[in-house]
Amino acid sequence: MKKTTVLLIILSFILISCNKKITERIKELESLNEILLDSINELNIPNVNSARIFGIFDKGRYVKNDTATIWFYFYEDKIISEYSIYQSNADLKKEKLIYKNLNKSMFEYKVLVESEKEKRVRLIAEFKFKNGNSIQIPVNVGINPGK
Repeated sequence: MKKTTVLLIILSFILISCNKKITERIKELESLNEILLDSINELNIPNVNSARIFGIFDKGRYVKNDTATIWFYFYEDKIISEYSIYQSNADLKKEKLIYKNLNKSMFEYKVLVESEKEKRVRLIAEFKFKNGNSIQIPVNVGINPGK
């Protein structure tokens, strides 16, 4: 009986010791994983800096009270760093959040054509990185109304 008790105590200490080492190793691996993710984000910064957005309209001309659908694309069709889309004013200042945490290279935007005059669509695609950096890509396209 004493041998069994001593053996159980020894096994308990071994298990506790192993559990502690496993917990420390998990914390170490989580830290390394975070560093790796930050490095990957840093590699994306030059790609985002050189990115351009183009839009494709569903029609060539619009009449009053038409809804124009515009599909905006980044050059490459792939999953990219998370970004958000804002409406902006003529001075390219963010006004209203439209989409948050997008990660595909295409997004759709609908706008009502309210008059016979050209309508400007001004947006900003903003990429935020874990290191605190952010990159803003402006979008400024015109919608030609028909007569």
